Amino acid sequence: MAPNIWVAEGSSVPFLGMSLGTRMTVVRLRDERLWIHSPVGLTRQLSKAIGALGRVGAVVAPNKYHHLFLGDWIAAYPEAGFYAAPGLRQKRRDIAFSDDLSDLPPNEWAE
Repeated sequence: MAPNIWVAEGSSVPFLGMSLGTRMTVVRLRDERLWIHSPVGLTRQLSKAIGALGRVGAVVAPNKYHHLFLGDWIAAYPEAGFYAAPGLRQKRRDIAFSDDLSDLPPNEWAE
């Protein structure tokens, strides 16, 4: 892909009668933490690959559909920040999100 940017393919999920593939993006930030966008299902193999890249610092659910696998990520990386798209916090009341996304990025990854 590019230096400090990786993509991981995940399993397919049912959506409106179709089977859609899943994909996430991983970015290594300047402070070496990892920023995970649209997390896919967390397998042992993926967890090992993520660990080889660095420490997970932020996990972003970018809309109200990319939340299916958050529970596994929270269990595996409880020290990370978890960020919700507008409206997702109401949909997933079982998750204690760190913050909601807005037009401005959080200071953690604003650079």
